[in-house]
Amino acid sequence: MREYFFEDSGGVLPVHNVGLTATGLVPGASQLGLHWIAEVGNGRSSSPDGQPVQNFVSDRNRKSVNFAAYIQPAAVPGLQVGGSFYDDRLAAVGNQPRTTQHISSAYAVFTDAKWEFLNEAVLLSNILPSGRSYNSPLAYTQFSRKFGIYRPYIRYQYVNVPENDPVNIYTGRYNGPSIGLRVDVTDYAAFKIQYNRFDQRNQPALNGLNAQISFAF
Repeated sequence: MREYFFEDSGGVLPVHNVGLTATGLVPGASQLGLHWIAEVGNGRSSSPDGQPVQNFVSDRNRKSVNFAAYIQPAAVPGLQVGGSFYDDRLAAVGNQPRTTQHISSAYAVFTDAKWEFLNEAVLLSNILPSGRSYNSPLAYTQFSRKFGIYRPYIRYQYVNVPENDPVNIYTGRYNGPSIGLRVDVTDYAAFKIQYNRFDQRNQPALNGLNAQISFAF
């Protein structure tokens, strides 16, 4: 899913952020499992040509902020529903004007020993000083079931970044399904193979096959 690629691989979301995170359970909401999250960080680089993740030095004084909340109701084990709002201000660099970045998201997931159902929708808005807004809707849904060491899954994703977006390098629309199989070889190693098909705006459809081996310690 390109929206969840690392920033230096063309991902449009700031999935990495160096800063501070605070989280907690809302008092009196234990049955609902209502949690809050507040974050402050360096945000992503203002320059499309710069290092996307700002580790030690930020190119502006203002920090990014993110606020989120989610529930894990005791009556439905395995269910989690939540949302977040991210705000950042990117400095003017070269031909890129000063840009306000807002990211709103909502998700609902259910997981247990066998089933997995993941859903998320995101609206990324890059807003210029003139008030013009470039809005990018992103979404995916994934369903899978485990059979012993095998977990087949199917996913559908959608990304639509406006042409001439002032921040994102990759623009355009692409959407389509992915079908895959994950094999948990051991408790610490897994193999995954996945077929992808993407339809693109004004371009031929793409087909691809990926394979991956992962280890955990």
